[in-house]
Amino acid sequence: MIHHHSKLKPYERGRIALLIAKGFSLRNIARSLNRSVSTISDEVKRNSIWEAGVLVYEAISAQEDYQKRKSKAGKRAPLKNKQVYRYVIEKLRDSWSPEQISGRLKRDHPSNKSWWISYEAIY
Repeated sequence: MIHHHSKLKPYERGRIALLIAKGFSLRNIARSLNRSVSTISDEVKRNSIWEAGVLVYEAISAQEDYQKRKSKAGKRAPLKNKQVYRYVIEKLRDSWSPEQISGRLKRDHPSNKSWWISYEAIY
């Protein structure tokens, strides 16, 4: 039975590294861990590094990278910077809709994407 939608565990990352080092194919690694080939492929692509012209997968680095990504997930600032924030607040107080604000920012700052913000982010 193949696991569906569960994150890889540290021991699985260790097993992936070991089996790659032994020359196993991604398909055989997936089979041995009861995971889909795409899960293994995505993991290896996402967490491998180039060393001396060779793609290397290290379980400890992969686990650390996963934990860093997980800790940052969902913690992006809703508005890009203080200037954009102030502008948005001012326009909302003037009864502008988020769609109007977003459109005006793009029109007034066409070459400076740091001023662009989606109306969804304003909501």
